[in-house]
Amino acid sequence: MSPFTADLVERAETVLPLLRGEERRDAERALQLCRGLLARAREAEKLLPEPNDLELKRELGGLVERLSRRSSAAIVLGTLGRAALADLAGDLRSVLVTCNEFDSKFALLGL
Repeated sequence: MSPFTADLVERAETVLPLLRGEERRDAERALQLCRGLLARAREAEKLLPEPNDLELKRELGGLVERLSRRSSAAIVLGTLGRAALADLAGDLRSVLVTCNEFDSKFALLGL
């Protein structure tokens, strides 16, 4: 089973009240994209490709870049976005590593 789960996304949602303005909008969009990935079909734990994957990777990559340059709370959501990008790429090892990194950063927020 992939470590990129609904539980992970739900925990990330608890960070939203710490964010404001553009930072929050970017985080909300990243979470929306992550939830969309959770609903997609998988085979052997890997996402099945869809026609809009390239556009999705570009949008998510931009969100990750912006979130990763902001507050500690935003960085946590940027890390979740990186896990989603690894999931899109079918790199299960990187998904696991990045989800563990998310857990560590999330714990530092004390939520």
